[in-house]
Amino acid sequence: MRPRQAAVRRHLLPTLLGLYVALSVLLFDPKLATFGDNARYLILGKSLAEGTGYRDMHLPGTPVHTQYPPGFPLMLAAVTLVCGGVNVLAAKLLVIITGIAAMFFSYRLLQLVLREKAWPAMAVLASVPALVVNNHWVLSEMPFLLVLVAALYCLVLSDQRPKAVADRLRIGACALAVAACFIRSAGIAAVLGMALLFVVRRQYRNLGILLGLYAVTAVPWQIINSRSGHGQPYLEQLLAKHPYFLEQGRAGFGDWALRVWQNLRDYVAKVYPRGLCQTQPNSWYETISGIVLSLLSAIGFIRGFRKHLVIATCALCALPVLVCWPYIWLTERFLLPFLPVAVIFLFLGADWVGRKLRWQRLVPALVVAILLANVVQTWSLARVAVKDNAEYLRGDRYAGYPIDWRRCFETIEWIKTNTPEQAVVLARKPEFVYLLSGRRSFCYPITEDRAQVMAAVLRSQYILVDNFQWSDLTAGLIGPILRDNPELWELVFTTAAPRFCVARISPGVLPTNPPPAADYR
Repeated sequence: MRPRQAAVRRHLLPTLLGLYVALSVLLFDPKLATFGDNARYLILGKSLAEGTGYRDMHLPGTPVHTQYPPGFPLMLAAVTLVCGGVNVLAAKLLVIITGIAAMFFSYRLLQLVLREKAWPAMAVLASVPALVVNNHWVLSEMPFLLVLVAALYCLVLSDQRPKAVADRLRIGACALAVAACFIRSAGIAAVLGMALLFVVRRQYRNLGILLGLYAVTAVPWQIINSRSGHGQPYLEQLLAKHPYFLEQGRAGFGDWALRVWQNLRDYVAKVYPRGLCQTQPNSWYETISGIVLSLLSAIGFIRGFRKHLVIATCALCALPVLVCWPYIWLTERFLLPFLPVAVIFLFLGADWVGRKLRWQRLVPALVVAILLANVVQTWSLARVAVKDNAEYLRGDRYAGYPIDWRRCFETIEWIKTNTPEQAVVLARKPEFVYLLSGRRSFCYPITEDRAQVMAAVLRSQYILVDNFQWSDLTAGLIGPILRDNPELWELVFTTAAPRFCVARISPGVLPTNPPPAADYR
């Protein structure tokens, strides 16, 4: 390698990481996101930091939490301890650090697999708007991505090192794969993929280490869940026809076939192109782009299966996890942690097709097309982010939120100021009610059984009657109860349009003995 080329390559990693950091800062949002997962993670971190256990502190009775694995909340607990309480900015800083580290290991992994094509592949990854935006949300995607790519990097590197070093690298990879399961449930794909790899290669000692580590760490988690009486909520929702309406029963063969088909179709036509290079949603261009990207990745997977068995077994086990997830939850978030793997096979496929067509410019053309699409999308996002952040710094705490979420936060502020500390609030988004007001809160049951909804109403002292633009569940389930029983409640607060209200339940109708904590889930 010429000295000039060597010098250029030495600067590639810091340059590409610098690009990712710059984009992350440009699109940074200091506020909470408007989905409940980030609020629940912060609450769980607070619970662990305060020594109360792994509990849903926002629910009355603070029941043991059994849905999210505890890995990411443990990270947030450390941040909470250092900051002396929940600190959204510090939590976002933690996520940014894990995102930067994930990009570092992604580049090292790409170098091992793609060699000289590593830097254009990394340029694509560093420019993906979805990865950049997720780098400031208090969610588990970036920590999970870090652990996953670090595990794959150790495994691939072990094939290129002497036996003594390789054995240590494989043990480290096993530990990282198990750790991935305790950050996100989808980490089981890494464990299964690694187990399959060890079986194919007849590395039974490594297989035993992997399964032993998983058993030692997973069994206590299963015991905690079983003692709580709630089992595995994700498993129950996975097996149900509808994850929110469990009363509809378990999914049958036809339901599973339809779910797999819908997920596979939309991952190809929507999720993959949106996750890699933002396109016009639901357009013919998006569909064509998704089909082309998926075909190239499939070709790369088939052509590179034997040579890149480590990556291939991970992809092989990740696919069922993605396509079997409830269709209603379909989003780019589930694909993002596996995006480096997808990019590897995309480049392998594009390189093979380019050589077959004798068009050596296919890979550069693909890179340029993706980068241009991402630049356009990033520019659009940056204009909004800069405007919102400027308004936020000028004192508008709700800058950038849709008008319905502004009204929601205004209502929660009223609840914080005008209700007793022991009050229990029925709300569509109970995590935000607790995090922002300190009042215990729970969501009404999503069911057409009015008796169950009425029971939830009677277990609360206040009801946050929302008017979200994206959901009419409260109007459909709580509205008829309030309309048909005017003697049970009184209106104590209302906002400007779109109207959010607070209804206080008449003290005479409240139960004297509160139900057990389990009833508030």
